[in-house]
Amino acid sequence: ILADDMGLGKTVQSIAFILSLLPEIRKAGEPVLIVAPASLLYNWHSELARFAPEIRAVVMDGSRLDRKKLIRSEGEADVWITSYQLLRMDMADYAKRMFHAAIFDEAQAFKNDATQTAQAVKTISSRYRFALTGTPMENRMEELWSIYDAVFPALFGGRKAFQDLPRETVATRIRPFLLRRLKSDVLKELPDKIETLQSSALLLEQKKLYTAYLAKLRQETLKDL
Repeated sequence: ILADDMGLGKTVQSIAFILSLLPEIRKAGEPVLIVAPASLLYNWHSELARFAPEIRAVVMDGSRLDRKKLIRSEGEADVWITSYQLLRMDMADYAKRMFHAAIFDEAQAFKNDATQTAQAVKTISSRYRFALTGTPMENRMEELWSIYDAVFPALFGGRKAFQDLPRETVATRIRPFLLRRLKSDVLKELPDKIETLQSSALLLEQKKLYTAYLAKLRQETLKDL
């Protein structure tokens, strides 16, 4: 689990990992599968194009027929990008493939192991598996188990076995397999913050609206007083 704080570059680190494996990916003919919330699909695509343009990436989007064609024809793509919702819908097609790596972004999406999303994620076969999330555990310890059951099921085994473990044992066991850094940890490595103040005068229509709203608030305040 890559659990760095938000804004510390989990996406870029993942792209660097994919780039390091690119010769292996192409030799084996096994693409990398990235599963993310629907709102982030094209963000992943643009970040790949920006930081590693040599990686051939495709978003598995469109109608059911379009996606089936993409799944069957995208033998030349190094990276497939899909959403959790589409993964559930196309689960049977993805289950037939072997992926070189599977990267699950915003992995708290399957923190509940009883959901269809969690079941769909577990059908994926891959040599490497990563969960990206700034919040690996939000409310209950079982959420952590659910994510590990998808990316590293041998670490804890069944849910009952996990529940019987002392928290200290859980912490010790996950330590080699969870990387979490906070902004405060890397603050010294970041450049100094630059603050710039710029004043901008209101336009005539903006001034009218501002003045009218201010007058209304004054009236309401006087009534309350």
